[in-house]
Amino acid sequence: MTLHRLIVAVLAVMTFASGAALAQEPKPAPEPQALLAGRVQAKSPAPAIPLEVQVVISRYQGEKKVSSLPYTLAVNSDNINSQLTVGANIPVPVTTFSPAGGNTAPLMSYNYQNIGTNIDCRVTTAEDGRFELSVSVDESTVVTNADGASGVVAGVPVMRNFKSRNRLLLRDGQTRQYTAATDRVNGETIRIEVTLRVVK
Repeated sequence: MTLHRLIVAVLAVMTFASGAALAQEPKPAPEPQALLAGRVQAKSPAPAIPLEVQVVISRYQGEKKVSSLPYTLAVNSDNINSQLTVGANIPVPVTTFSPAGGNTAPLMSYNYQNIGTNIDCRVTTAEDGRFELSVSVDESTVVTNADGASGVVAGVPVMRNFKSRNRLLLRDGQTRQYTAATDRVNGETIRIEVTLRVVK
């Protein structure tokens, strides 16, 4: 065998061996479709939708409405709380005593009690164009015997507290009303009405 033929034979063997090695080398697994085209950018959250939530707290004696107080809150559909607080500090008599001598008027001391309404709500976007509304209502009021309350001592006020927590699915413009409770002191029924609207 000539030197030329020997070199050709060696090169042929090397080429065959290299091809066989490449054929046996495992191919890398294809990347998931979500990781292609720029290594997948993080999905941006849906833009918040401006909303208006109206909460109406009504009190009934039987079927007769005795009071109705509306409250309106601006809130976005980004699950961030919106809060409204309205109230006052009222003087509550604590102690009455007569000064020495007997000819002067009795003296009275007072404590101040915070009463009013606190509403807290937040909204998230749900399916089918609806919104999930979480609403909390805390209300404190004063009851006296003049209000027809049973078991209330004349001239002694009673602090009445009411709390409600609820989650509702509402569409734009939809109103839901639910009966929250009946007051044990004066028999009033408290109903809460909630309306949600998209701000155009």
